[in-house]
Amino acid sequence: DYASRTEPLIIQLSGSFTVPNLVVGSHKTLVGLGSDATLHGGIRIRGKADAFVHNVILANLHVDAAGSTVDGDGVQIHFAHHVWVDHCDIYDAADGNLDIVHGSNWVTVSFTKFHYTNAAPDPKHKFSNLIGHTDDNPEDVDRLKVSFHHDQWADGIIERMPRVRHGQVHVWNSLYTAQGNNYGIGAAFEAQLLVENNVFDGVNDPHVFYGGDTTAQLVASGNLYTATTGKMDSGQGPSFKPPYPYTLE
Repeated sequence: DYASRTEPLIIQLSGSFTVPNLVVGSHKTLVGLGSDATLHGGIRIRGKADAFVHNVILANLHVDAAGSTVDGDGVQIHFAHHVWVDHCDIYDAADGNLDIVHGSNWVTVSFTKFHYTNAAPDPKHKFSNLIGHTDDNPEDVDRLKVSFHHDQWADGIIERMPRVRHGQVHVWNSLYTAQGNNYGIGAAFEAQLLVENNVFDGVNDPHVFYGGDTTAQLVASGNLYTATTGKMDSGQGPSFKPPYPYTLE
């Protein structure tokens, strides 16, 4: 009830909650107290084409998405802008652990872990993060500006760490340990990716032009590759320059 209200609120969660579909409105902060604040279900940060949800923070939460009814997503960001996901642990979604689609913009995901366990409802669809829903979606043009930093893509993930269409996506200072995967970062239709100073440890195809896409741009620099195999695609354009200061580690 608090999460879906119209007024600005900080909502503190202590302990465990089972909410298959938690609808979050604008001007909300959801913050877990302690080390074990857990939401069993999914979080829907979803507005409309003419009324975006905005100014939302999720912090210090475990999201066990196995029972999500948010289209199978752990966290769904859809028609939303200015969203920050920080120090979270998101896992076991039937579709995507965290998907950013339909014109969403100005999203930061920091100090967050994505993974899958043996309890995941669809063992063949452990696809973690999708940015951009389809190729032919004009609402995504000049949007989907997303930053990932100090994140981890860990055990069980098969692919989409993330897979990107259209958007300008910056991935830096992050860790990849999803061994046995298909690929890590996928640059797809008209995506612009900047991949800097990440560690890829024991993963296959760390970053690729998805399906051999020729419209995407991907610039990779300063990354550390340990026991990796396969492709480390880079090039096809200058990508972009992030409009904010940051420190590479």
